[in-house]
Amino acid sequence: MSPGKVQIPSQRPIYPTPAGLVTTVDQEGKANVITLGEIYNLRIWKPVIVGLGITPQRYSHRLLCECREFVVNLPTAAILDKVLASWEVNDSNC
Repeated sequence: MSPGKVQIPSQRPIYPTPAGLVTTVDQEGKANVITLGEIYNLRIWKPVIVGLGITPQRYSHRLLCECREFVVNLPTAAILDKVLASWEVNDSNC
């Protein structure tokens, strides 16, 4: 290792990985939310980089590719009922 460099062991800052809500918008500005079982950190320093796994067949995947902006929300157990309700209206119904 070069002098002045520090090796930092990798670790998951969020464990266990929570379900997350990813929000984006279509071209008209209509909000779209997809619930994902795993959202992971690729980098936790500047810039923060997160990883999402969404199959290209999903409506949300298309919107993410078109919009190139999204918001990640990690809900708490206190609003679990609302998170589960969000599955009822999902991007496969669009």
